[in-house]
Amino acid sequence: MTVTSSPSPAEAREQPERPSSRLSPAVRSVLIWGVVVLAVSTGIVLWARTRPGFDPYGWLVWGHQALHGALNTNAAPSWKPLPFLFTLPYAIFGRYELWLWMITCVAVSLGGSIAAGRIAYRITIWPVTEPAKARRHAVRNDDG
Repeated sequence: MTVTSSPSPAEAREQPERPSSRLSPAVRSVLIWGVVVLAVSTGIVLWARTRPGFDPYGWLVWGHQALHGALNTNAAPSWKPLPFLFTLPYAIFGRYELWLWMITCVAVSLGGSIAAGRIAYRITIWPVTEPAKARRHAVRNDDG
């Protein structure tokens, strides 16, 4: 038989420890870089006044047609499912669909450059600057 007692008045007054609502440094870094990449992408698109080529215009038309339930894939030369995942939701924004597509294209390009830079750093500089940490990471990955 287990006997439990109610908490003492001092224990009752203590506030329970709440989980921290602060983001971890890794998540915060990703969010900051994401905002920076989107801002730079928007600036590049507005400054360069670029327009998509023939195929992307076809994808934008397909997104617009699919939104209205009248998809016709005969006019544009190639069907790509990944751009369709962007152009269909962008069709909701009407005339801003083109700008959203261009910002997405530039942001993906810049994101690829950032990812390539991180990979290059991880392969070349990181093992030299922090060899002990790099060895621990390599050993941990070999075990798994």
